[in-house]
Order: sequence, then C-alpha cells, then structure tokens
Amino acid sequence: MRYFIGIMLGVVLIAPFALAQQPRRYEYLAQATQRIIAASEATADPTPAAVETAAAAGCGALGRLLEDSAFRADLDRLSKMPRSVRERAELKRDLSLFISAFMRWEQKTLQDAGLDARSSESVLWAVVSLRTAADRDLSPDDVMGGIRSLRMELCGAAKEAQAARTGQERRRMLATWGARIGGALVIAANGAFASPSGGFALASVGIGAGVMGISFNQ
Repeated sequence: MRYFIGIMLGVVLIAPFALAQQPRRYEYLAQATQRIIAASEATADPTPAAVETAAAAGCGALGRLLEDSAFRADLDRLSKMPRSVRERAELKRDLSLFISAFMRWEQKTLQDAGLDARSSESVLWAVVSLRTAADRDLSPDDVMGGIRSLRMELCGAAKEAQAARTGQERRRMLATWGARIGGALVIAANGAFASPSGGFALASVGIGAGVMGISFNQ
C-alpha cells in the first residue's frame, strides 16, 4: 500500500511537467463546459434563452468531439493500456488516496485542458461523487455511445421551449449539464495526457462516463 501511494504521488509530482508539453487538444470542449457552468452560476433565475443557448453550445462541442479523430485515437489507445486493476481498486476503496493523489491530478489535467479553476472545482465535485466507478472498464464504443446520448439530449433542449420550467429548475439543469459535459472533458483530457498517468487515465474513463450519466432529477 505504501509503495502504491508513493507511485501515485510520484505521478502527481511529475504531472505538471508532462501536461505542460501537451497541446490544448480539447479546448473547445473545455470552453463549452466553462460556458455552461458560468451560466448556471450567473443568476438564480436563468432565462429560457440562456438555457437554450447553453444547450446549443454543448450540442455543438459534443458533436465536434464525436467527429474528432484524435479523440477516437485516444480512446483506442486507452483501451490497449495495461488495466491497472490493483491501482484502480485502491482508488475506489481509499478515499484519502483518491483525494490526495487522483483529485490533484484531475484538477491539473482539467486546467491544462483549458478549464478555469472555478469550473474545474464544479466538475470535481461530480467526480468525487462517482469514485466507485474508478474500476469500471468501458470500450471506446461504450464511451462514444454515452457522448451521443448526452448530445441528443442537449441538441433537443436547444430547440425546446424552456419557459415552462421554473428558474430554479433551469439553473439546476444548467449545473447538471455543466457537470455532465465536464465528464466528457475528464475522459478526453486524460486520454490526451494518458502516458504519464497510468491507472489514473483508466480510472478517469469510468468516472467520467459515470458523470456524463448524472440525472437532472438527482
């Protein structure tokens, strides 16, 4: 256990140097995530137009992600990595390890992908709630299917009149969308930066997919 923690903390310490060398490959997704989270925090009573605009931004960004050949290549590469079963099981079991090592890594990864500190914090709240998905194995097709489902929801909401909802419901919907698109960013960013992170990247796929599936009614 002590040896494993040393490895994980070592990864976190070298992460800033590794990530600094990576391009912001999925900055368009980070910008959409940030825009939706900002809309959810701007007012307690977002207008129907604000919700529709945010949904359109998410719809467009996820559509671009689905067509991004680099993203599919990253998913394929992740699917061929050693499964790091023991490491991911420890992250799932040990909350202190998850927070001290994995969450630090994830915060750095999201910010280096282009997400600001405030939006990163919002996404990380969702990430920690899905810690039990750290050992979940998903195929590239599973991930792509989850993104397609989320995109369909957002594209539909962009065309759907939101006036029937209360301001509180609209705000909660925006916050949920921000977290869910943030889940897609968690997967994409970790795929781009997978080489130094080992089991962290694989844990991020399971957790990110879980975050994408959070329900508006939860």
